[in-house]
Amino acid sequence: MAQVSGAITECLPPLEEQGFAVTGMDVEGDELFEFEAVRDGVEWEIKTNDDCEVLIQQPES
Repeated sequence: MAQVSGAITECLPPLEEQGFAVTGMDVEGDELFEFEAVRDGVEWEIKTNDDCEVLIQQPES
């Protein structure tokens, strides 16, 4: 996992409010954040932009 910037941690509270427990996070490029999270026993892959807008949210296969 790459070194995580302070901006990515700002996206954690909105995800936690949706019931996700974030288990991993990484910065992809300059404007894309990737999170691994668990909700209701299901592992999810979530990608957001640097404004924390969810772009992709899908169960991991």
